[in-house]
Amino acid sequence: KWQSTTFGSEGEMITRFLKAMVLDGATYREIAEDDSATIDAFFIVIIYVLAAVIPYAYNGVFTWTFVIILIPFMLLEWFLATGVTHFIVGRLFHGEDNLVGFFRAMGFSLSAGVFNVLSVIPIAGLVVSGLLGILIFIANIIAIRAATKVGIGSAIISLILANFISSLLFGCFMVGIILLMGPETLINNWDSYYP
Repeated sequence: KWQSTTFGSEGEMITRFLKAMVLDGATYREIAEDDSATIDAFFIVIIYVLAAVIPYAYNGVFTWTFVIILIPFMLLEWFLATGVTHFIVGRLFHGEDNLVGFFRAMGFSLSAGVFNVLSVIPIAGLVVSGLLGILIFIANIIAIRAATKVGIGSAIISLILANFISSLLFGCFMVGIILLMGPETLINNWDSYYP
């Protein structure tokens, strides 16, 4: 059983981070109700985004210019997807309305995503990314249920719909950026990463 540390808020954040990573539902409920966890949740989102995009530049797939452009827009996409998920849960399934608590729980649901940095390892990195994607999807469902108290089916439907909508918008934006700046400016060599 996890024990709280006595190291202050940093220790509490690490404990929650680890509990969120192992899908502890009670921790997600606690995070959703704790106003002091907002900055911690945002910090986890930033680390997640960095761990997700930096391996592509490191392996030479994307240019560093593209990665620098991509980071703020991935943060924006996460906020959009989370906001749309909250809207769907509230409107379609009448979940409890605690927007900031919802964002906190969803931020912590990305805890396992810090291991996306392992995707720098050719081929094995793809397996790691795939497994982490599944783990984060499950964590998202637990976070939605903890923050809004809806059923599992409602959480899954809301998450799928919201991700579809935000991915469509984000995809259109990225295609626009690539066309505007030119693919050769942004993408080095896709084949070097995916042999």
